[in-house]
Amino acid sequence: MHDQEHPAYMAEHGGAEGAGGAEHHAEDPPIFRRIHSGFDSVERVLIYVVSGVLIGLAGVSVINTLVLVWDPIFKVHDYNKAISQGFDAAFLTIILLEVLHTVLSRSALVQQVQEFLVIGITSAVRHSLGIAADAGSTHPEVRSLCTTVTVNETQVRRMCSDAMVAVLDGTSQEIVIELAVNACAVVLLVGALWLVRQSTLREATMAR
Repeated sequence: MHDQEHPAYMAEHGGAEGAGGAEHHAEDPPIFRRIHSGFDSVERVLIYVVSGVLIGLAGVSVINTLVLVWDPIFKVHDYNKAISQGFDAAFLTIILLEVLHTVLSRSALVQQVQEFLVIGITSAVRHSLGIAADAGSTHPEVRSLCTTVTVNETQVRRMCSDAMVAVLDGTSQEIVIELAVNACAVVLLVGALWLVRQSTLREATMAR
């Protein structure tokens, strides 16, 4: 048997050739490497720009929270209003920070999906709290108020005048429907988050 046909010879030289071929195919041409490097640089710059914008918005949200609770606490002494407005504004800051963490993490796709689901749940809860807080709010509106005046036995006069009255921003039915829709959205998002995490745990268990 010739040396070229010996199994050890074939394993040694054939394996070396295969490894060299795989290494050769794994290497991209220089122009492709430069293109990939350029795309990576642009991606990093955009991530830094978006992160800077999110940090700025989070700072503005914190300042807005302090402004919203300042007058109700120190001037009007309406602590319920201060808590509701401050809580809603603080939730917005939390959402911005969650998005910032997701942008900077650059983690696996499954992890990013979980983070975005958490952001969606937080946003839906914040919206529901805002609806509940504004349920009894009113706004001024001009309405015509009319009264009937009897002048004599045969003559009746109707007198109308415009007046500023407080009107509710929404009916109770509209508020209940909107809260129910938000609750369904939260349940769906929580279910999706649970399914993603269960799938991740199952894959991790099978990999062991």
